[in-house]
Amino acid sequence: MVATLTLVVLGIDTLWSSRLGLVGVLGLQPVTAGRFYGQGNVGYGILLGSVLVLMAATLTWLTRRGAALAVALLGGGALVLGAAPQAGADFGSVPATAVVTGLVLLAALGVRWTPRSLLLVAGGAAVLAALAMVLDWLRGPERRTHLGAFVQAVLDGQAWGIVTRKLEQSVGILVSYPLSWLAVLALVGLAVLLVHRPAWSLPLWTHAGVAPVAAAAVVGMTVAWVLNDSGIAAVALCLAVLLPAGAVVLALSPEVAGGGATPHEPGPAADDRAAAPGR
Repeated sequence: MVATLTLVVLGIDTLWSSRLGLVGVLGLQPVTAGRFYGQGNVGYGILLGSVLVLMAATLTWLTRRGAALAVALLGGGALVLGAAPQAGADFGSVPATAVVTGLVLLAALGVRWTPRSLLLVAGGAAVLAALAMVLDWLRGPERRTHLGAFVQAVLDGQAWGIVTRKLEQSVGILVSYPLSWLAVLALVGLAVLLVHRPAWSLPLWTHAGVAPVAAAAVVGMTVAWVLNDSGIAAVALCLAVLLPAGAVVLALSPEVAGGGATPHEPGPAADDRAAAPGR
């Protein structure tokens, strides 16, 4: 319910010029520059976290077909919201959202993550990102957002300068704001938890949607971090949604007499979904 409400509120706000995220407690504080329209990294991080929580719920509770449809709708909606010039106009969100959606969709369909399937997901994400930029570029110089402006920069031979500037800003955040390393540590911790799965975390993995969504989240947050100048903010806010959700699942999971978790009754084909990350 919380994830759904968050997704709806942020979606409406993005369509209405993202006023909630401008000069807000968790939003932009533009002094010399900043995003004055569309979807910023803070808003995207919260939205991505909400989408991931809902995807985990659909994989756990719905049938294979229903879960696949729900994941496609959630991911597709987030993609349109992030890429549309009239809404998010956020290039960095497109590849990350596409990768997350592709990975979770494979899990929903019971398709194991293999090098070939992962390559297809990565290629599809790259194509979608390129398509979003080119379509925006075709709108003309006066109507382009920074998505189309980057295409023009490529044509003018100035794209490398934009890439290096974004990388410098991303690294600069880690240097200037040491607390941002907490997000890095939390992201690494989530990856370690996913791989090793200590005994105290066992109740999490009894829910069929948790493992594939957690794996997709690690990959998606990494992509968002790399492709955005302040991508670590998206990582931090996404984790701020995911980690409490995981804590709630742990807190509400009953234990059997032997100290283990009572297995959650999964939906049809849940075993295939849980196995999707290729453990």
